[in-house]
Amino acid sequence: MPARFEDTIAARATPEGLGAVAVVRVSGPHTRALVEEAVRFGGRPAWERPRRMLLGRVLDGQGRLLDQALVCFMPAPRTYTGEDMAELHGHGGRAAAAAVLERLLELGARPALPGEFTRRAFENGRISLDQAEAVARMVEAGSRAELLGAARALEGELGDRLALAQDQIEEALARLEAGIEFPEEQDVQGSLVDLSPSLLAVSGLCSAVRKRGGEGSPRVVVTGRPNAGKSSIINKITGKHTALVTPQPGTTRDAVAAEVTLSGQRLELVDTAGREPGPDDRVPAVLGPAGPADVAAVRRAREQAEGADLVLWVTGADLGEEDALRRDLEDGLRWIQSMGRRGLGVLHKIDRLPPAWRDRLGAALGGRVLLASARTGEGMEALEGRVCAELERALGPVDGLPLSARQAEALRRIQAALGRAAENLQAGGAELAAEDLREALDGVGLLCGQGLEPDVLGRIFEVFCIGK
Repeated sequence: MPARFEDTIAARATPEGLGAVAVVRVSGPHTRALVEEAVRFGGRPAWERPRRMLLGRVLDGQGRLLDQALVCFMPAPRTYTGEDMAELHGHGGRAAAAAVLERLLELGARPALPGEFTRRAFENGRISLDQAEAVARMVEAGSRAELLGAARALEGELGDRLALAQDQIEEALARLEAGIEFPEEQDVQGSLVDLSPSLLAVSGLCSAVRKRGGEGSPRVVVTGRPNAGKSSIINKITGKHTALVTPQPGTTRDAVAAEVTLSGQRLELVDTAGREPGPDDRVPAVLGPAGPADVAAVRRAREQAEGADLVLWVTGADLGEEDALRRDLEDGLRWIQSMGRRGLGVLHKIDRLPPAWRDRLGAALGGRVLLASARTGEGMEALEGRVCAELERALGPVDGLPLSARQAEALRRIQAALGRAAENLQAGGAELAAEDLREALDGVGLLCGQGLEPDVLGRIFEVFCIGK
């Protein structure tokens, strides 16, 4: 049943400031009455020609012209919110839009809360909760890939996957409860044999959604010995002086992060202090006696690498002889592997290398190492492409379904409940496994908006902009 709201809300749907057009949006049972009182039309009024843009004159309480606006009246239920709605497209700027909105509030509308239009759409059954949250992701999208993922969620793809998971969990629970109820039936008991793999498959479905759905951008940490050119690489990729570059080694102490969009995906590049390629957080000898700041900087670099989606180990071509370059790259890659991280080696400043060295090092290290020069630009395009490819291998397609923090945490809990259910089944604890499956089902229900408390819904929609 659609919710019934007694009040009518109004808000600007476009940002404040100068612009060509400002849109004021109205929704609720008194929408037509408000527009009828505030707007005069030269011909047939907007409610007689619904869903068409008609030119009207917005008047104040004394009949003075506030603005000329294109007005569209949309009768319920086929509207965004499921209620009567109207949009007034007036001149951009603060004063005109503020005057139109103030007039509607004078006539009885109240200011809309953040996300209240979308919340009404959800509570009136026009969209599901996952689609409502996708609206926020659409607004926040900072790249084409993020936009495509949010659009897929808005079309209901996340809801479809959740519905599939719910069906599979319900089927598993029904089989499990039948096994508990009729333990003597061999057919029923036999059907439980393959239940654990089935649960793990559902968990895999949740994992696939989570891979590209977490909050924040993928993190690429750039590390290596001092003066290898880490900051120069980041400055070249971002196209600006993000990190300080000097001939003196050790100028980077704390982690410096910069956001960049490559091949349609937004990611975070992190520059770190120079370090030795090993697990013991040694301060490089080139920096001289290690002080507290040096030790803290190297430890910080390791912490950044441990939390990265991809780590680039950079070796500067001026480090030494050919064998020294190869050993440093191999040691750096082993160090990354020891942390369980995905990594690439970058042989940097290749414009300073003899061609024979480049050929031999490239052949010896294979696809694990890329050759590049931030100064000349050689190899940088290939490096950027490889970074994107490695992130896609690790995290899934770049236009994966985006998730809110609430959705990501709920999926994690569902996976944990499914994992416990599989373990309890293996141990013969059918009753415990059934309880775990009920917990997983509750989690799916909460993701879909079933049984959410009003204050939880309030926290979901309060992050939306006003007018959305």
